[in-house]
Amino acid sequence: MAETSQSTSPSKSLRDVGALITGGASGLGEATARALLERGARVAIVDRDGERAKAVAEALGDRARAYVADVTDDGEVRRAVEGARNDLGDLRVAVLCAGIGWAQRTVGRQGPTCRRSRRSCGST
Repeated sequence: MAETSQSTSPSKSLRDVGALITGGASGLGEATARALLERGARVAIVDRDGERAKAVAEALGDRARAYVADVTDDGEVRRAVEGARNDLGDLRVAVLCAGIGWAQRTVGRQGPTCRRSRRSCGST
């Protein structure tokens, strides 16, 4: 088996790479932003909680920027991406951690439960 002469460590491959993380102001998104930053990336933290995004970006230093966007709004996402491109240059990494969830029954005695109501799917 032939070996390649170019060995790239994760740190080298992410050095100065622009990365955009949705949901980057908390939880998995924040942890991802921190991990990418530690490996040399420049990070755009996109979150609908602008204050929290700004606080996280400030804590991470000059290689992090905060942008406010609700990922369900195309216009807000486009503005965040354009802002990140203007501030950080080309974006080569996107990590999508935005989202919310709730506890809800998905299957009941009558079968699948409709997502928007407590009734069984297909019933009137």
